[in-house]
Amino acid sequence: MEAEYYVGSRQSLKKILNELKSRGLKVLGPKKSSGSIVYGEISDIEEMPLGIGGLSSITHHSIKEILHPSNQRFLYTDSNYTSHIPENGTESFALFGIRPCDLSSLQITDLLLSEDPFYNNRRSKLTWVIVEECQEPGIFCFCSLIGTGPTAKADFDISYALIGRDCIVFRKGTEKGEKMLKILQLKEVDENSKEVLLYKQRAEAAAVSMKKRFREGLSGLPEALDASLGDVSFWKKISDRCIGCSNCNMVCPTCTCSEFLDEAMMDGSAERQRFWVGCLSPVYGEVAGTHFRKEQYMRYRHFVLHKFLFPFIKQVPSGCVGCGRCIAFCPMGLDLRNTLQEVLIKYAKK
Repeated sequence: MEAEYYVGSRQSLKKILNELKSRGLKVLGPKKSSGSIVYGEISDIEEMPLGIGGLSSITHHSIKEILHPSNQRFLYTDSNYTSHIPENGTESFALFGIRPCDLSSLQITDLLLSEDPFYNNRRSKLTWVIVEECQEPGIFCFCSLIGTGPTAKADFDISYALIGRDCIVFRKGTEKGEKMLKILQLKEVDENSKEVLLYKQRAEAAAVSMKKRFREGLSGLPEALDASLGDVSFWKKISDRCIGCSNCNMVCPTCTCSEFLDEAMMDGSAERQRFWVGCLSPVYGEVAGTHFRKEQYMRYRHFVLHKFLFPFIKQVPSGCVGCGRCIAFCPMGLDLRNTLQEVLIKYAKK
């Protein structure tokens, strides 16, 4: 019987990193930089925020910036009026140390941007996904309510979880991931080993702790949201602190809306830039002569519906991964979890 679990150390992670780099891959993921955590190229394991619970609650960065950059040169025209599409791709790369919520965001953006050639080009260069599973959630995390964590579910090559200062439980996700783990000659263990039992116990405790923060759970949420649509006073009250800064859109790993800006140069050339835009911004929905969502409550309602109702209607996964970034980086302290609870309390069928 083939092993599903392996036990190693921090040195094992270093070997995986070196093996990926030896194959000519650029290794990208969360890293410590100047007192904060960013997503960038990893050159050494010591740069990584290993074992930090609720990583998404303390960094506004995510893998979205890697696969769908905030600013892209989309098209340019030279002074002879000849148009060119720039090579907006990258070399082959691996994602290393991303958390399960970011892994789930990848699955969602694959659906949302399936017809975007720029995204597909970058996505095709992603050849390895190695996930660090969370043993302790952050104060803003609610991935277990959404079903996206704290353990990795699918579409990864290797996952690992730190259960001690220098003890790590590895799981294979794909055949090539299994081959990599065998190359490292790690200790193969079964699900009844003390290491795996501790790993599962901590993962379950993390999941339960997040669920305890929700009095109502999330059962029946799409139907409750649908029932709340016409209650203007309810949405005005629940969103009264929103100032339309779009911080939540910018940090959300699944918000992918963009606008285009054309700029003409004095020499006759021109270029078109694509950049992120947020649906909570006052300019979002504004067109010549009118505005589709004139009031702020309309924009906040749309944001919530886009995460939890529209995906249900289209029978696709939730647009939210429960990472908590929108809560952590809201300057007004608006908590999406409270919004969902208020909707359920008032509109869920008892």
